[in-house]
Amino acid sequence: MRTARTRASLVVLVAAAGCSDYDLAGPGEFVPAEQPDALEAETVTETFLQRVAAASDILFVVDNSGSMEEEQEALAQNFWNFIQFFADSTLDYHIGVVTNDEYFGQWPIGQLHGDVRYIDPTTPDPVGTFTANANVGDEGWGECEMGLEAVRRAVTTPLVDGYNAGFYRESALLSVIVVSDEHDFGGTGTCSGIHYSEFIPFFLDLKGPEGRDLLHFSAIVGDIPGGCTSDWGSADPGTEYHAVVDGVGGSAYSICEHDWEGVLTELGLESAGLRRSFNLSLVPIPESIVVTLDEVPDDDAPAHTLELCTGQTETCDWKYDPVSNSIEFPDLQRIPPEGGRLQVTYKTQESA
Repeated sequence: MRTARTRASLVVLVAAAGCSDYDLAGPGEFVPAEQPDALEAETVTETFLQRVAAASDILFVVDNSGSMEEEQEALAQNFWNFIQFFADSTLDYHIGVVTNDEYFGQWPIGQLHGDVRYIDPTTPDPVGTFTANANVGDEGWGECEMGLEAVRRAVTTPLVDGYNAGFYRESALLSVIVVSDEHDFGGTGTCSGIHYSEFIPFFLDLKGPEGRDLLHFSAIVGDIPGGCTSDWGSADPGTEYHAVVDGVGGSAYSICEHDWEGVLTELGLESAGLRRSFNLSLVPIPESIVVTLDEVPDDDAPAHTLELCTGQTETCDWKYDPVSNSIEFPDLQRIPPEGGRLQVTYKTQESA
């Protein structure tokens, strides 16, 4: 269950010619009807092209403390729901795992974990490889768990040019996903590492002032303010991780939520850059909206009309959100596929 605000800024939507692969989703092509009658509402059509990012680096930070065995299993068991959006796409992806415990004798935090340092499109068995990589164990000390410091080390020198070389790319989307049932202790007490208040500007500036749209931070952690409890045990409030989510505009989920399938599905969608909402340029008359989808624009199959979600429909495709003035796809399985052309036709309230 989502427990914090979400910014869908890492999705990639090309709505007009000339946009780069990493342009933010913006208004579609504005096509007014021919000379509408002055007394009638103007009819406009906006067109959006669904695209995934050209490249995406996904870094999982997995807590290896003694209470994390069940959560690591849940992560591995539901990984297919995450990677399903990449499997048949053109996305050039890297998926790596790091741990968060600096205790002597543990795997160094920030160093990519596993025999295969990171998964990419050439990895023969990505699910099996991730299962092995995400099995970071549960023998961490637990006194200085520092997921944020693990992120910092993973993408900066010396690791980024040494052991982790090849994983992190300046021009790719970077999606960080922290999985922990503890606080982040970086920069507190006797623990070294970066404090969350310092991590926020570090993360936002990682790719320079023009690269903030290539960054996304997610956390599967304990609820705030009091933590949470599940059949697996209890989790402390992930206060520091929630603060980072709020500070950079990311996503937070409860580690006590048993629907890891849904959580991993949504995180995979975000990491692939697929969009589930499309902002309109003008305010429509809601009942006039018609949405069509051409799933493969280059073939001969015609576009088909998508079904509006109402209180009477059990299965549907889209709904209109007047708050964000956007077309939303509530069901992740029904979002427009990569390369699909979405067309929204409506009458405008401004001209009515």
